[in-house]
Amino acid sequence: MLTVWKYELPFPASNSVSILMPAGARILSLQLQGAKPMLWAQVDDTHLTNYRWFTCYGTGHRLLPSPGVYVGTFLQDGFVWHVYEQRTEE
Repeated sequence: MLTVWKYELPFPASNSVSILMPAGARILSLQLQGAKPMLWAQVDDTHLTNYRWFTCYGTGHRLLPSPGVYVGTFLQDGFVWHVYEQRTEE
């Protein structure tokens, strides 16, 4: 069944995180809810799950040579953070 799920991202305390999501999940939005970064994704909850990896970079910080696919930006406590997803097919 298609539905929207929410995932908490422990950024910027950790700069990389893995999230267990149903295969084929489509990321919809990245925003703060309260003071916590959250990711919303459209998922089919009948699909098997797999891990997806996300990395957070501050403005002006050096990116990896292949940072991944840009997901979104959020502002927190006066800082601006940018989230990328590392995909295995890259």
